[in-house]
Amino acid sequence: MKLGLLAGCLNPREAEHYQERIWEASGGEGSITHACATREAPNHRIGRPRCMHPGMVRVETPEQVIRECDGLIVFPSEDGQENRTLCEMSLQSGKPTYIRGFFTPGGETAESYFTMAEKCGTPCWAASPLRFAREFENLPPADTVSSWGPGSFRSAGMDQLEPLMMLMRQTPERVMALKDEACERLSVAFEGGRFAGIACFIQGSPFQMNLGMGGKILTVQSDYFNAFIHQLVRFFRTAEAPVPRGDTLRTLHVMETGVRALACPGEWIAI
Repeated sequence: MKLGLLAGCLNPREAEHYQERIWEASGGEGSITHACATREAPNHRIGRPRCMHPGMVRVETPEQVIRECDGLIVFPSEDGQENRTLCEMSLQSGKPTYIRGFFTPGGETAESYFTMAEKCGTPCWAASPLRFAREFENLPPADTVSSWGPGSFRSAGMDQLEPLMMLMRQTPERVMALKDEACERLSVAFEGGRFAGIACFIQGSPFQMNLGMGGKILTVQSDYFNAFIHQLVRFFRTAEAPVPRGDTLRTLHVMETGVRALACPGEWIAI
């Protein structure tokens, strides 16, 4: 099972981590064999001139990766046009495709990507690895969730939003944001008058949640990345996505609204 990695710029340690975990989880059946970064990269990131990692073949074009591999992993780029190009090429390939995290902050764009993939017969999915943390298994629906974690909302908010949406299991209606230099806070109002919130600490924080179940505090300590990799390997073997499309789209619509809410703090923005 030859897998290809596509990116704008790529952290070599990240590529190595994926490669080693996939090899282990598949029992040596699968590995990242091809990789392509489409542009030069600053600092510690790898651009086109260098090989990604021993065992990976550096190729010059995404087309070659798509042509020679059985499945694709796409690391979204911060460059909007580059991101669209990589995603569209992959989703038109007909080959099982995983797009790390979320490939767009917009629900409508995501819907168009899913439609494109369906027309081209491309199995695909996108999710945060944190979704697969053992701590979230077999939990009942929550009346409210207060979550906090590291990073900005744009870069890491999905890691909190996706578990929050899983636990609330209701239709979100509007989002309000507050922010300062240290933290971005977002409240999500759901149908029926229920609320949940996330706090994104720019300088770092553990992933924790207060689930509103008698003051229960949940701290993510399990190897959720390993659980995610096993789901990824299963997907490349079966072409069956482990995350329903509807879950992805609902979360992306909240993400899109959250970005808009951060531009006008203190105002409720309808989803």
